[in-house]
Amino acid sequence: MIESSKFSSFAISIVQTLQDNNFEAYLVGGCIRDALTGINPKDFDIATNATPEQVRSLFKASRIIGKRFKLVHVFNRSELIEVATFRAGKIKNNRSDSLIKDNNGKITEILCQYDPKSKSGSGSEESLRKVKGTLHWVTQNESAQITVNSYDRLFKEELPGNNTNQDFLADINPDSLTVNTAYAEPSILESTIGQNFQFQRKGYFVMDKNSKADNPVFNKTVGLRDSWKKK
Repeated sequence: MIESSKFSSFAISIVQTLQDNNFEAYLVGGCIRDALTGINPKDFDIATNATPEQVRSLFKASRIIGKRFKLVHVFNRSELIEVATFRAGKIKNNRSDSLIKDNNGKITEILCQYDPKSKSGSGSEESLRKVKGTLHWVTQNESAQITVNSYDRLFKEELPGNNTNQDFLADINPDSLTVNTAYAEPSILESTIGQNFQFQRKGYFVMDKNSKADNPVFNKTVGLRDSWKKK
C-alpha cells in the first residue's frame, strides 16, 4: 500500500488543481517506484492531458520550457515540480497509432517500429533523423542482473547534533543508502573493478571492488538530479 503522507503535499496539490479543472493528472516516475519499493519518494513528476499552455494558465508560479517537447515547471519557495503532457492518437475501436487499450481504457500494448538503419553513430541517413524522444531498455531474458548501491546525504540536517539532545546520531539519514536490483546490458559482465558507467537517467556509477562474477555491484558516484530540498 502506498501512503499518501510520504508524497509532496505541493505535488499533490498540483494534481488536485488539474483534476478540479477537468483534466486527467497523475504522479508518475521515480516517486511511484520509490513508494512501491519502500523508499521515501523524492522525485515528484506529473503527467496530464492538459497542454503546457493550459497548465501554465492554472499556476502563476510556473514556466514553460523546451521547444519541440514542452514541459511546465511549477514551483514554490522550496520545490520545483515537472509537469508533462501525455499524448496519444485518436482512439478508434480501442486502438490508436501507438497504443492498444482494453474496454476500461487501460493500455495493454504499445505499438512501435524498429529500424536497424537508424542506429545512432552509424552515419546512415536514417540515423540523422530528428526524434522527439528516445527509449532505453533491455529485455529481462537477455539482460544481466546487477546490484546497485545509491547514496544520499549521510545526515538529514545541515548541522548534525544541533537538536534537543545534541545527539548527532539522531540526525543520520535513514535513506543514505538504498540497495536495488537492476538489469543491464550483458556486456556489463565484462567490466573491471573501478570502471565507470552512466546509467541512463540515473547518474554515474563505478564497479565496486567487492564485485563478483555472479554478483556485479555498482556504486553511485554522481546523480543527474539533486532532489535535496533547498532551504
